[in-house]
Amino acid sequence: MLSVEYYAPDEKSLLERICKGNMSNYTHLFYFPYGNGWLEPNGVRTVNEYFQRKIDMLIRCLVSDWKLNVETVGENPFDQIASALRK
Repeated sequence: MLSVEYYAPDEKSLLERICKGNMSNYTHLFYFPYGNGWLEPNGVRTVNEYFQRKIDMLIRCLVSDWKLNVETVGENPFDQIASALRK
């Protein structure tokens, strides 16, 4: 299970710097909020609600802390993403 608590402080710092630095490689960042039914029990990803909420909270914290400009995806993701990519 993904948890930064299991990393030593220097490993956590290194992972954070790598992730934060890579954000500039993307032209668009899309956020799919928890609870919109995006995940299906297909055996690929966990549908454990606690885990989903924990990951969602981590994403929202990083978006805020790193001041990332993200497009929150709503009920019509394909049209919304296509529209954002055309801008």
